[in-house]
Amino acid sequence: EGRLSDFNIPTSEPSVGSPTLKFDLHCKADKKFIVDTDVMQAEWKGDFHLLGDNNNLGLLGSAESVKGAVFFKETKFNLVSGNVKFEDREKINPRFNVSAKSFVKEQKAQVPIEYEVNLSAYGTAGDYKIRLSSVPAPTEPNLIALLVLGGTTQSQDDNYMDLGSTLVGKTPLQSKLQNELGVNIKV
Repeated sequence: EGRLSDFNIPTSEPSVGSPTLKFDLHCKADKKFIVDTDVMQAEWKGDFHLLGDNNNLGLLGSAESVKGAVFFKETKFNLVSGNVKFEDREKINPRFNVSAKSFVKEQKAQVPIEYEVNLSAYGTAGDYKIRLSSVPAPTEPNLIALLVLGGTTQSQDDNYMDLGSTLVGKTPLQSKLQNELGVNIKV
């Protein structure tokens, strides 16, 4: 269902910045609403209410995941659950909570261990957090090394590299990891 609440064709030149379209559009996606980006390929269902004009749009409503995958660099995580809420009549500012799971095997260990890795992402587009956990539970630097480098720091031919110190220090590896993770590393 959609309703264009106001459409004025000006008889004279419109003033700069004056809206020419006003929106009050209600959309219900109860079957297939596909999200296909570099970090997610998923099917969602939801209910949305687009408000505003061509100068200022707001969005109300919510969506929940049906199925799909989340990508953290080159690791594919199966989507376990996801929900998004739109709560601002004057801008589009989604608040989201997504969880996903993957099984990752060490690539560089003599006796590879398979880890069940859980990813949780939540917040808003401008202020979000990503949390990783796994079973068995390595230290956080080892979990990051597993996802980025293919093995924990302890599996590197029995040579232990202090990845945590490297992340804190100003080293080329820190920049490499920031590039590989796709996010700034905050300590």
